[in-house]
Amino acid sequence: MSNCKKLLIVFSFSIFLFFGEIAINIACGPEPDPYDYYISYFHNDIQGNAYAAFSFTDLSFLYSEDEPQTESQINAREWTDYLAKGVQASDVRSLMYQASEATDSLVLNWKHRKIDAAPDSLKRNTFFAALLHHKQAFDYYLFAKECEGQAAYTYDHWDPTPRDTMAMLRLAERALKHLKKVKRDDFLRLRYAYQAARMYHYAADYKKCIWVYDEYIQSNDTKSAVQGWALALKAGALRRIGEESRAAFLFSKVFEGNPERRVQAYKNYHYINVNKSLILPFANSNDERAIIWSIEGFNNTELNAYTLDTVYQLAPANALVGTLLIREINKLEGYLNNAPLSEDLYGYRNYLYGSDSLAQKARLYADSLLAFSLRLAADKKYKEPSLGTVAAAYISWMKGDNENASALLDQLETIRLSAKLRDQYQIIRLLIQVHEVKRSGNLESEGLLSSLKWLDEKRLAEYKNHADRENYGFYGEKDFRFTRTTRNIYQSLLAPRYLQLKDTAMAAVSMVKGDIYWAGKTGKDSLFQYSSYQTISFWQQQLRPEALLRIKAFKEHGSQEQLTNYLVQALNALQEDDFYELLGTSYLRTHEYSKALASFNKLSTRHQFWVASNWYNGDEEAALQADPFFTTVNDYPKTYTEKGVNKKEFAEQMVLCQEKIKSDPKNAAKYYFAMANGVYQTGTFGNSWYLISYTWSSADAYISGTNYYDEDYKHAKQASKWYEKARSLSKDLNFKAKCTFMLAKCEQKKYGYRSLTDYYSNRNYTGPDPLWLFSMKNKYFVEFAKYYKETAFYQQAVGECSYLSDFIKSK
Repeated sequence: MSNCKKLLIVFSFSIFLFFGEIAINIACGPEPDPYDYYISYFHNDIQGNAYAAFSFTDLSFLYSEDEPQTESQINAREWTDYLAKGVQASDVRSLMYQASEATDSLVLNWKHRKIDAAPDSLKRNTFFAALLHHKQAFDYYLFAKECEGQAAYTYDHWDPTPRDTMAMLRLAERALKHLKKVKRDDFLRLRYAYQAARMYHYAADYKKCIWVYDEYIQSNDTKSAVQGWALALKAGALRRIGEESRAAFLFSKVFEGNPERRVQAYKNYHYINVNKSLILPFANSNDERAIIWSIEGFNNTELNAYTLDTVYQLAPANALVGTLLIREINKLEGYLNNAPLSEDLYGYRNYLYGSDSLAQKARLYADSLLAFSLRLAADKKYKEPSLGTVAAAYISWMKGDNENASALLDQLETIRLSAKLRDQYQIIRLLIQVHEVKRSGNLESEGLLSSLKWLDEKRLAEYKNHADRENYGFYGEKDFRFTRTTRNIYQSLLAPRYLQLKDTAMAAVSMVKGDIYWAGKTGKDSLFQYSSYQTISFWQQQLRPEALLRIKAFKEHGSQEQLTNYLVQALNALQEDDFYELLGTSYLRTHEYSKALASFNKLSTRHQFWVASNWYNGDEEAALQADPFFTTVNDYPKTYTEKGVNKKEFAEQMVLCQEKIKSDPKNAAKYYFAMANGVYQTGTFGNSWYLISYTWSSADAYISGTNYYDEDYKHAKQASKWYEKARSLSKDLNFKAKCTFMLAKCEQKKYGYRSLTDYYSNRNYTGPDPLWLFSMKNKYFVEFAKYYKETAFYQQAVGECSYLSDFIKSK
């Protein structure tokens, strides 16, 4: 995908989101994570970190900005080899790259002093001691520090002081003079020449920069990273004088030869933006051509077998082949791997991968990539041909061919695999096991339990290796691969399997087990404190009372089944208040108000019920208090009060109404109406939605729901029944009019799209609103207009409700 095309997609999608009126009241939700927006089980670091920055992600230009090696380490090693005599590389880095201004100033004034008089911090530095005994090296060090003062210039937009080009030109001339004084020392000659080229380049004398490289650097046979750094300067100079194709070629040389400048060279190559057909003629070998093709391929986010095959034909043993193959597999994962229980925030994944034509294209592409992987393994030209077999096994698994995947893995001797490839082998074995138990229906497999324990241990080790990032979003870390794999297996494979078995409780346990908190936490904190958005949403939206009671039993008594017992240990962190608040809320949704009240009565005195906040007005602390028993003609704007009703108080009021229906049957209509109002106002369109839901979006009113309580939350089903009951029990015409109007509002709630995508795709912005058209056929509007024209409420409703007013006018 070209940069322009990608930018267009991102811009278009941003407009889609901005005008989509998606507003979740807890939070707007996270941006799509560049490392975690599709389900991946194939690790992109199998072939090491040499090209890790160019792993696949469609959400950023680079997977990582980190160079595979650091310039300071490489340069320090070269200096230790040059000076010898016990010089430590760490001392070189300390003095050359990390010294404070005070230390630099001290060194600059120490040239003619003795080591014994130096402060301890310098006296102990082996590099400093060696420089004192090597005059020419010390002279160069001092000169390099001078040059660094000019090279380290940072442009300040607020104080745009220009570079001191005259000072840099003087330094360049001095560098050439010094170069002639060290004729027999190629190490220092190379570095003086580099400083000269550098100063000429920064002073914008690009022709002189190129001349220095051609005259003094190209002919220097010293094996040094400085050669590549100087070549990058020449490439940049060529670009400035208009020789862009040649410049791009030289950056490709730096890309391959200087890992410490690889990312920088890659960026410069693409900044030039020259067609590769103009660059390839400069290449003198197939290896150089393979590098150019690879650099182009790393910037292509579309399925791209041609580049992979071309690079393989040009340089079959090059590590670039493996990197490109893994990129293509990671691309395929976005199309072929599903995340059934993970909410697709804002429809981003569907936007990129969702069409049927793209899915069909991906399936055909999987066949060709499988064939390439098998060829890679069979040819044995690549440095690690077993990668081809492992890749083929994984692609077979993605296609649903577990038998072939297993047969391919059986061909491998795991002891001969590299550590990372052996881990990937184990992951694929686990994926096959999960699918096998899915087919057999027996989740209690010893092999599956053993494999899951192995994976959890790998995740825990990964967590411990990065314990310094304890408070960071772990899924947002590029190097938390086992963490993401473990999460995906538990949440995208095991949890859906439990749902197929109608075991929502164990699906919820699997969601928890997949989250990071389990890897590093002791269970002293709330379970939800370290759970992902998807897990919290599942628990808050999918668990009926019976599932929650089963979870409670698991927590208290464990299980006789080994796998189940292993998984339910994740419930140790489930706090009593969290549990009973959820259980009470689920009873509110199922209209079992006595049980809801009993659950809420078990909450601790310190528990505070969550209430939505009015962050639309810029005040996140302003709670949206509401009275769910209040009758409103229009749903919007929502009507709030100074003191609202919490979940326990709501349950108490509903229980009271139910009791009054029995004890005061003459006024039963009034109590049914109050209960109907209570259920209506706890819908997404009501003022008290937070009593049964933990999130709210303006889109909810238009999208048909999949949660077990959505018939009430989105479609007002129970409210409609109770309004109907209230109307049938009353003889008061005005009250019956009010009931009929509320029934009409409930009837409107039957309208909805299957998804947000359908809503925006099918909405007719140039014609009548589909909801308006639906409302014009509302059977209760017909009854309201026919039987209740003479009531006071009729006059009020016609004056306030535009839908009703339009209906009346249309008749």
